[in-house]
Amino acid sequence: MSENQNMFADEYDRLDDISKKEEILKEAKEIPADADYKDVMPTISALQKKWRRIGEGESAYEESLRKQFDEVLDVFYAKQKEALKDVVTAKEELIKKAEALVDSKDLNKATNEINALFDEWKKLGYTDKKTDDELWAKFNTARQSFYDNRHELREQMAAKMQDAVKVKEELITKAEELADSTSWKKTTEAMDALMEEWKAAGYAGKEHNDELWDKFRAARKKFYDARSDFYAKQNAEFAEKVKSKQELIEKAKAIVEQNAYSRENSDKLKELSAAWKEVGFSGRDKEEKLWNEFKGTLDTYYAGLKAFNEQKHTDWLNRMESVKSRKVDMIEKQKKQLTWMERELTSVIGEAAFEEMQLDIEDKKAFIEQLEAELKELEDKIAK
Repeated sequence: MSENQNMFADEYDRLDDISKKEEILKEAKEIPADADYKDVMPTISALQKKWRRIGEGESAYEESLRKQFDEVLDVFYAKQKEALKDVVTAKEELIKKAEALVDSKDLNKATNEINALFDEWKKLGYTDKKTDDELWAKFNTARQSFYDNRHELREQMAAKMQDAVKVKEELITKAEELADSTSWKKTTEAMDALMEEWKAAGYAGKEHNDELWDKFRAARKKFYDARSDFYAKQNAEFAEKVKSKQELIEKAKAIVEQNAYSRENSDKLKELSAAWKEVGFSGRDKEEKLWNEFKGTLDTYYAGLKAFNEQKHTDWLNRMESVKSRKVDMIEKQKKQLTWMERELTSVIGEAAFEEMQLDIEDKKAFIEQLEAELKELEDKIAK
């Protein structure tokens, strides 16, 4: 080929390259300026590859095309650069969150969170290689530390669960030994203490925990069911006793309301008191109230009886004082008559009349002595 032909071929190739670059520039300019850089970067990369395959031209026009092409691409690279800053910030935030989970004791929740952080990390995409490697090293170190701690914690938990199994088996044995006890209060306290120990023992593992709990609960249920049956029966008995005591109270009140203080009524109340004792204890909730009501009714009666007897005694004393007063008056009269008879004796004429008067005087003295003896007896009665 001649030199002219070579020059013509070179010029043709140069013009063809310019045409291709103009086409590439046109395609670049057609990319919407507000497009998301993530959506258009594959297109931009493809256009750059095409441009590089063509090569760089030497003419001022080709330099102008290159400058325009770079300006179009710089818009999206600026967006990418800004977005990559956000990626770095987002990844640094994920690193902080991962590091905060390293010592977490809630393994299930923390594992889900660390996995979620990793999923977010993958969605963020890449920055430049150096920055991304540094960020990944920090994030992965946090993840690995978490998994190492999780492994250690699980080993510790496994050991604790084995200890919990042993403790709970011992508690089951104790509960089963207490299940048939009828010392309700003492055994209830013991069962409550076992429950507190059970809670303190901790989780025994999925394989054993439910089975152990079923056994422990069955032993407790056996005791508490028996206790419930006992108290149900006892409460029924108490209810009958309460009913009986209420009836005794009503009977006692009926007697008191009569206001009749007789031996018969007093005996009836004694019988009611004896019946009260025979009924027996009627339960802590009712016994004191019932007893206070019954005792109050009896106290009312006996207070009335006391007042009645005191009044009766007062009336008797008054009668006795009246009798005494009459006795004293009668004695005084008889003594006066005796004095008159003794004085008249000196003036009696005749032996027969004198002897008769003497006999009358003796009779009078005897009568006075009798009255005085009756008076003394009466005074002794009053004094008592």
